[in-house]
Amino acid sequence: MLKMAPPPHATRFPAPSSAAMEFLIPHSELPLSALLGLTPKEGAPHGTGLSIVGGPGIGGGNQIWTRPTTSLPRYHGGSMPKNYRLRLYGHRGASAHLPENTLPAFEKALADGANALEIDIHRTNDGHFVVAHDPGGERLAGVNEEICALCLDHVKRWDVSTTDARDLDHHCVPTLEEVLEAFPDTPLSIDHKPNDPVSVPALLELIARHGAEDRVTLASFSVDVVNRIRQLGYPGRTALTKSEIAWLRFLPTALARRMVVGNAAQIPTHSGPIRLDTRHFLEKCRALGIRADYWVVNDPDQAKALLDAGATGIITDDPALIAPVFRERET
Repeated sequence: MLKMAPPPHATRFPAPSSAAMEFLIPHSELPLSALLGLTPKEGAPHGTGLSIVGGPGIGGGNQIWTRPTTSLPRYHGGSMPKNYRLRLYGHRGASAHLPENTLPAFEKALADGANALEIDIHRTNDGHFVVAHDPGGERLAGVNEEICALCLDHVKRWDVSTTDARDLDHHCVPTLEEVLEAFPDTPLSIDHKPNDPVSVPALLELIARHGAEDRVTLASFSVDVVNRIRQLGYPGRTALTKSEIAWLRFLPTALARRMVVGNAAQIPTHSGPIRLDTRHFLEKCRALGIRADYWVVNDPDQAKALLDAGATGIITDDPALIAPVFRERET
């Protein structure tokens, strides 16, 4: 079997196992071969001059070979400030108590001690961004209709408390603009759900019109959407893609600094057998100035352990349950 020699003067870094990388980065986003080959699908950030030219089983063993380059820009401005404010996010508002992603759920989350909100958006066929997790209304409103196929007026007629067993008042789907106006000082994490990069310019324009870039973190499971947000020069925070989380988890800090463009890791505590809540991982986030906010945490003891380890935020369905953990840190 032919073995490739490592490039001259290359630096060795241990590579993650294929199984671990494939678990964190499913084929729907980026195949392992594409990650290790840094194809144009995503690859290294443009302008880094960085190339990964081998991988597990290539070049004589489980190594990633990187060719040293010059003029590598830094994407992170050093260590995270010690007084970095902790965030308690209401996950879709106080969704343990009220229909998710509704204005009353957001109001209750903030009243219960949250200082930030995590929300989801879709776009109607007449160009309005509405706050909803699912692409359709079946789970919450009992209607088999897709948001992207409907005008705003139609979506507004949904009652998203229809399928709730509790006796609740009528709750409608809010627009993103309504949320920005109702909570002008509240940090928001906005998860752009559909793989629709064409909608990104309108989203950025809406956020800019409200002067909200400094308090809005944009996230998406769609690499195309995240890339478009960054290409258009969004000045606010962007959440890490799955690939960036894998690089952050497995690569040495010096190399991760050159590969990771996002500055907010919104993550579960683990992905299968891979832990994302270790002190070492959190120290790496801190060294790179990256927030580490965990979802979905509804256990106060778990929230305390994460904050003790260095997490910067907790995303919860029930802020009232987790708020005492944060209050203890304010005294």
